[in-house]
Amino acid sequence: MDKEEKTINILQDLNNKKNRVIDTTIFWKLKQVWSLMDSNNIRPAGPPR
Repeated sequence: MDKEEKTINILQDLNNKKNRVIDTTIFWKLKQVWSLMDSNNIRPAGPPR
């Protein structure tokens, strides 16, 4: 694997990690919203949990 290929792989890896972090943040924010809605007996639209 040449230098250029290696750089591309590293960049893709970083990008994947960054996306995963963003996904978990969004996930926790959604969970907070859902628990607020649950405590107010409001069901969010979507599949039943």
